[in-house]
Amino acid sequence: MKPDRMKKLTVLLGAGFSANANMPIAKGVSDYFNRDLRDKLLNFPSSEWAWIDDKDKTIINNGHLSFERLGYSYVFNELLNIYKSNNSDKFLNYEDFYQFISDSYKNNNKISKIFSDAKEQLLQDYPCLIEKEDSDHLVLFNYKQYFKVLPILNYLIADILQPIKMNDDELCLTFKYFLDYVKSFDEVNIFTLNHDLIVERILELGGIEYSRGFETNNSVLVANDKKLPVYTGNYNKKVRVYKLHGSIDLYKFNYVEKNLDGYDQLTGEYDYFMTNDYYEKHRCQRVDSTTGDIVQNMASDIVPKFITGTDKTIIIDNDKMYKNIYSDFSRIMLETENLFVSGYSFNDTHINQHLSKNNKLSFINHRITKDYPFSSNGKNISDFKDIL
Repeated sequence: MKPDRMKKLTVLLGAGFSANANMPIAKGVSDYFNRDLRDKLLNFPSSEWAWIDDKDKTIINNGHLSFERLGYSYVFNELLNIYKSNNSDKFLNYEDFYQFISDSYKNNNKISKIFSDAKEQLLQDYPCLIEKEDSDHLVLFNYKQYFKVLPILNYLIADILQPIKMNDDELCLTFKYFLDYVKSFDEVNIFTLNHDLIVERILELGGIEYSRGFETNNSVLVANDKKLPVYTGNYNKKVRVYKLHGSIDLYKFNYVEKNLDGYDQLTGEYDYFMTNDYYEKHRCQRVDSTTGDIVQNMASDIVPKFITGTDKTIIIDNDKMYKNIYSDFSRIMLETENLFVSGYSFNDTHINQHLSKNNKLSFINHRITKDYPFSSNGKNISDFKDIL
């Protein structure tokens, strides 16, 4: 007698999935940027950035200690004004705004004008600084530290997505039928386009073990006397979560070595590691894999690593982790017989090209804004209760 065939499920999650947990989707994130941005930013001694919104007095006080905080809020406000003037005074969405800023980085003349106009507006609002050209508030304009702008954007987006709006009981109730559906399969591959940690949290609440392809075995990254999980691409649980566009708990550790002059120099090698612990990301060190001796004292780039903007393929094609994840996505989609889609609007070409190669699968399309375009064998549903 032949053994029963394994039941396998592929899941694809978009922003609408997280919206079930009252998390902000594109418009919610965009609203933070589409307003007067002057004096809306906080910058902490740790180099991290956040919005002033919904912060208590202690956090606001700490976030006001940096002199750069005020200046960069004017830089972002100037970027916003230019962006909207280029789009008939409209703010399309935060990803388009992100791409505009990324593209502006390539034009030195544009950068100079942005910083010059931002400084002029700052001095109009704070005329007391006019006679203090050497003021710490104005240093960033003298050196045009534009390289900080995109990392600041990542911090600000992560700050919006970090809080989970629902409590655990509400999450369990909202996603009960989704969790029951996942448990009914022997093997589940979950591909999510979201940067937040909603799917991880509800799997944990449902008692479902999962892997994101990270392991501590053979990791050379340590913090607080313990190994940190680094990306290996080894998914060793029956439920596997692939963050197609990265995550707010994902960080990149770039390897450096001393050159002949004794200065740190990037080697081109790197590891991605995961943590939600403040001290782990700031105290991360690299050790020799053989001796265990510390060979690098700190990570130079503690910025949440996720892909946004309208041109994601450049990063995907040139990054070893994302290349591997998309290779798995391509392979698994070709093999998929059962597909569950939730909250995805089918607007990403680099995702659709893999979906379109399999028109024989059976699909369930949940919280639809569009019908599933690549197969007629399935159903559209508006409620998790209709999943079974």
